[in-house]
Amino acid sequence: MTDTPPKNWRDEAACAGELKLFFSGDWRDWQKAKAICATCPVRRTCLTDSLEHEDRFGVWGGLDHYQLRETLSIDKNGDPIPNLKAVKCPYCRLRDIETLEKKRSRIHYRCERCDFQWWSRRAPVKREPKSDNVDPAVPAGGEAG
Repeated sequence: MTDTPPKNWRDEAACAGELKLFFSGDWRDWQKAKAICATCPVRRTCLTDSLEHEDRFGVWGGLDHYQLRETLSIDKNGDPIPNLKAVKCPYCRLRDIETLEKKRSRIHYRCERCDFQWWSRRAPVKREPKSDNVDPAVPAGGEAG
């Protein structure tokens, strides 16, 4: 179950009229923006909407652009990156995560604590090319005997 944003959820947002802070290049503004998010009645909806649209810039639902990209497992260009860290819930920031579904390039997660759900990208697995000239009876670097 995902949170479906109401039609005018932005009208109820605590950030209405303060958007400059949310898209600033100054980390101090991000901290102020996150403080506004902490009191926002539609924070969860904002975060859900941001993750569904793969927003990569600004502060959304209390997460800055680095945290959003980490949650989505994408880089600043929107390309998938390997998720090398343990997955954290983007809403409550805890690590009690359940994998609900895996698709070819996406993973559906659910936080067991706050029931927040989201999809993350998954980088394709890089495999070593197979060589047709390898004799399995010969150890690597050795000679046939």
